[in-house]
Amino acid sequence: LMDVGFQLSYMAVLSLLLFYTSFVKLLTVAHFFLSWIWKLIAATLAAQILTTPICLYYFHQFPVLFLVSNLLAVPTTTVLLYSEISLLFLSPCTQIASVLGDVISIIIQWLHACILNISSWRFAVWHSIHLHILEVLVLYVFLFFLMLWWSQKQTKWLLGSCSILLIFISGCCWQRF
Repeated sequence: LMDVGFQLSYMAVLSLLLFYTSFVKLLTVAHFFLSWIWKLIAATLAAQILTTPICLYYFHQFPVLFLVSNLLAVPTTTVLLYSEISLLFLSPCTQIASVLGDVISIIIQWLHACILNISSWRFAVWHSIHLHILEVLVLYVFLFFLMLWWSQKQTKWLLGSCSILLIFISGCCWQRF
C-alpha cells in the first residue's frame, strides 16, 4: 500500500471510473477522429484528478504539459503494446520477429526523444511544490466535495468544496508565512 506506483495506479483507475464518463458527456463530437481525440483528452484529464495530490506529495512537481505528452504517449504506447504482443507470437519466425523488434525499438526511441523534448521546455513542469500529508488529505476532501457537487448539483457541496479549498490555501499561506 505504501508503494508509490501502486498508489498512482489505484488512483488513476479510480479516477477514470469516477470522472471519465462525465467528461466525455461534456462534449459531443460527430467526427470519428475528433471524437477519439476528445475521449483521449477526457481520459487524460480524468486520470490526472486523483493522481495529482500523490504526485505533488512524492515528486514535488506538477507536469503542466501532461495533456500534450499524453496525447502523444497513450496512442504510441498502445501501438507498442499490441506490437510487443504480436512479437511474442511471431518469435518462431525469427526474420519477421527481428524486423518487428527493430520497428518497436525505433518507436520506443522516438517516443522517448519526444517526451524528453517536451519535458525540457522551460514551462513544462512546476517545481518545488512541497505538501505535507495533511495537505494531501485536505486536497482529497476538496476533490470529494467537488465530485459530490458535480454529480448532485447541490450548492451545499460546492460551498463545502470552496470552504475546503479556502482552508487548504490558508494553510499553505500560513506555512509559507
